Amino acid sequence: MKIAIFSDNFYPEISGISDSIILLGQKMQELGHEVHYFAPKYSKRNYQMANVKNDELNFGKNIKIHRLQSIPFFESPTKQARFVVPMGILAWKFRNEKFDLVHVQSPFGLGIEGLLMAHFLRIPLVGTNHTPIEEFTCYIPIFGRIMTTISKRYFSFYYNRCSFITAPYQGLLEDMESNGLKTRNNKLSNPIDLKNFVPAGDEKRNYLKTKFGLSTRVIIYSGRLAREKHVDIIVQATAEIKKKFSDVMLVITGIGSAQQDLEKLVSKLGLNDSVKFFGRVDEQTHIELYQASEIFAIMSTAEAQSLSLMKAMAVGMPVIGANARALPNYIKPDCGFVIAVGDVKDLVEKSILLLNDIGQRKLFGENGKLFVSQFSAAVIARQWEDIYKKAQKAQSKDSLIKKSMKLSIVIPAYNEEKYIGRCLTSVFSQIETLGGRFDIEVIVVNNTSVDRTAEIAAEFADVLVVNENQKGLTKARQAGFAASKGDLVANVDADSKLPEGWIEKVFSEFEKNEKLVALSGPFIYDHSSRLSSFFVWFWYRVGQMTHFVNQYIFKNGAMLQGGNFILRRNALEKIGGYDTSIDFWGEDTDIAKRISKVGRVKFTFKLPMITSPRRFRKDGFIVAAWKYFINYIWVLFSGKPFLKEYEEIK
Repeated sequence: MKIAIFSDNFYPEISGISDSIILLGQKMQELGHEVHYFAPKYSKRNYQMANVKNDELNFGKNIKIHRLQSIPFFESPTKQARFVVPMGILAWKFRNEKFDLVHVQSPFGLGIEGLLMAHFLRIPLVGTNHTPIEEFTCYIPIFGRIMTTISKRYFSFYYNRCSFITAPYQGLLEDMESNGLKTRNNKLSNPIDLKNFVPAGDEKRNYLKTKFGLSTRVIIYSGRLAREKHVDIIVQATAEIKKKFSDVMLVITGIGSAQQDLEKLVSKLGLNDSVKFFGRVDEQTHIELYQASEIFAIMSTAEAQSLSLMKAMAVGMPVIGANARALPNYIKPDCGFVIAVGDVKDLVEKSILLLNDIGQRKLFGENGKLFVSQFSAAVIARQWEDIYKKAQKAQSKDSLIKKSMKLSIVIPAYNEEKYIGRCLTSVFSQIETLGGRFDIEVIVVNNTSVDRTAEIAAEFADVLVVNENQKGLTKARQAGFAASKGDLVANVDADSKLPEGWIEKVFSEFEKNEKLVALSGPFIYDHSSRLSSFFVWFWYRVGQMTHFVNQYIFKNGAMLQGGNFILRRNALEKIGGYDTSIDFWGEDTDIAKRISKVGRVKFTFKLPMITSPRRFRKDGFIVAAWKYFINYIWVLFSGKPFLKEYEEIK
């Protein structure tokens, strides 16, 4: 593909946006694509402020940078920002380049230019919103509130012109939706450089401390120095921490409009020997300063993600951040601390705790390093590649990616701490690879668990955990159904995991057949022997035959595999939901029998589900198969299962 990326923020401007899109372009080049950047032309002074040479970047023959004439935007926090007046001429100028897609990074100058190019060249337009705009418009005197309202509505208006958009955290997308965003969207992290930002051993750490003149206890903040970053809170906390640890130091990298005020505060608090401003540093120095520090702190209220935070986790540092915007989504409880906005006292306490406990620092650091591994540049680039390809495919069909049916994935769970994390990881991994193409919600029903099931599920940011205090599978299914909003309700067992393509297959089947009310497929049992796999295959083949006979000849039911079936919401409502008088055995046969009266039920081997063989291992294949068979027959002909009680297998 030939991809055009438009950004109002670019090298040499100090910006996480700039760093992330450059890294994305490099990885897309490695995947065999050609990337063209459209960015402002900066002045010599802008390069001097960034402490870099006035030379263009060179990443190889498949990355090209096009600079456009711009005017300074002096009120920016970095004092470097430039504004490109959109003229609508790039579509004509680059008409022979035959771009496949345009990716815009903001809705302003160059974002408008990118929109016009995509429109006139009739190619897909995708976008990323990096900015909670109210954190900047709130500083506008008198008209700040009005400008916030106007800006939010404009953002939604602009991004509705895209076929698909992303943002680094879900809250930003939800805010846009409340202001009129209708475009298909999904949360997607910015890429992180995990190749260079790596932990350092004790020997190297001590060497770097000596190299930069740092003490044994160092807190670091890295990023733009602006009012909304609230770096002054960290400076004030340092003064208090110094009362406990006289050798504590605060390292600050980055430049911005707040630097002069911060320097005055440092002087006022008598911290001139304890706070070091490094300004804009090159990448190697940036990495080494991170490796030489003990704690990363950020009290910003304007972060859509914070790559500085993620890089700190990548080098194995514990982190402390404000409970604002995206920060709580990326600071997990086992990686660091989230504290109230502006809470100097708590920042002091948490910093002292970590500076005093090397074991806790190492534990948080290891967990943080593991957490951010999912956001590596290579992983994120693959996800963008998938988004780009799907945008192209949708464009060729003359149908922009849009919200149609919503899928609710309901997972009942009773004491499933061993499996629930694996199950949810498989669900969200598949959702992310789909690039927001489908509207999906995930619900875990905690059915009287006494272990860590609910706690583990809650660690997944986009999971709704529902508590059902009456034990029983159908009661849990009904509670999940009541809490769901989807047009389709998928029932997935907690000890299962979704195979590749499962979600896409579900949507495909229901979209092409309006009369389909229920869809199901077989289980594939983990680590089963060849003989067991053959018996399972034979069992399902017999089941499929009875399914056709019952549905089309006797018209007395159908076949659904419990834990791997999807129902159309209006059909499930029509039959009155699940029969909660059935605790376990035959619940799938019951639902299949009743819902087959409403429409078509399909069982297909093209929709498998991977699951645990624990019940077969406990009861043995013959006994377990007999229990399923006898209850299937009993429900089919009498309406109630043969066995009333069941044993939980864990």
